[in-house]
Amino acid sequence: LRFIPILMNETEKIMDSQRILGLRPKVGEKGRKIDTVKAAFSLIIPQCVRSFYYAAQIAVTLRYRGSSPEFFKLPRMAVKDYFALTAALAVPLLILTAGI
Repeated sequence: LRFIPILMNETEKIMDSQRILGLRPKVGEKGRKIDTVKAAFSLIIPQCVRSFYYAAQIAVTLRYRGSSPEFFKLPRMAVKDYFALTAALAVPLLILTAGI
C-alpha cells in the first residue's frame, strides 16, 4: 500500500515532463483515437520502467535489512545448469549452421 502513492507521484512527474516537451495533450483537448493510444503508451512504458526500478530497490533494501549479506553472493551452478547452458548455446548454433 505504501507503493501506490509513489506510483501516483511518478505518474504526475512523467505527465508533467511529457507535457513540457509537447508529447502529451493537455487535459480536455480532443484528438484522434490513435493519439490517445500513443499517449497512453508514452505514459505506461516509463511508468513500468520506474516501477521495476523502485521494486528492485525496495527488494534489495528489505532483503538486506532482514537477512545477512550472503544475499549478494552468487549461487553455485549445478550439473543441470551446465547442461541447460550447453543446450541454450548449441541449439541456435545448430540452427544457424543448418541454414534453417
